Amino acid sequence: MNNEKTVTYAIIAACIIAIVMVGFVVLTNTSTKESFSELYFEDHTELPSELEVGDPGSFTFTTVSHELNTTLYTYLVSFGDSVIKEGTFKIAPEQYISINTLFIPNDSTLVFIGDTTKQKHNHLQLNDPLNISIDIPVIGVTNMTPMIVLIDPDENKTNVYTYDSKEPVSTSSDKGTDTGFDLVSMKYTIRNNYGDVNITYINTLSKYRYEPTKMSVLVISDTGTEYEINFWMIIKSGKDLVDT
Repeated sequence: MNNEKTVTYAIIAACIIAIVMVGFVVLTNTSTKESFSELYFEDHTELPSELEVGDPGSFTFTTVSHELNTTLYTYLVSFGDSVIKEGTFKIAPEQYISINTLFIPNDSTLVFIGDTTKQKHNHLQLNDPLNISIDIPVIGVTNMTPMIVLIDPDENKTNVYTYDSKEPVSTSSDKGTDTGFDLVSMKYTIRNNYGDVNITYINTLSKYRYEPTKMSVLVISDTGTEYEINFWMIIKSGKDLVDT
């Protein structure tokens, strides 16, 4: 009788060990599938980098789901601090959705960088009339003919000559393209007090540049995972040269 119990217990113990071993094999050989999503721009080489105020631009972004279950996503498209488009969508596992976004800019991204002013002063004492030349160094123009101004020591008067020019600027560097324009303002003041002549020259260079602004697409899954892509644009306006 005791032998029969011993055999029975041995069989039960063997079964338990076998079950545990099978369970261990299953656990150690079962891999957990990673879940994630993809977000990218369609035709990324054709994304707009420059637009005019009032002219439409568009782009398309695609979200691909590699999640384990059907997932609800929230998306937000923004340009700088302005929201362009927002909404939600659902995607089943291994499916995708593409959303087109139309963008019509209202404002230029032109910003004022700063002024640089240079000043020169000359003093002359004249007994006889003198012709002096005034050079007007306009950016991008060479071989200019200077203006000839006659100073008569028998006169007491002040003449003021002003010149303004606006020149487009576009240079490339490691940081990207520097685009905008320079406003050059020159002022000659000639004060003639019967031959006691004071000549003052003031040159002011004002820099204006188009500030690249980020167009951003943010997609958030219902688990809170965030995906973001972006590109940069400048916005120009035909009034940029007028308003300044």
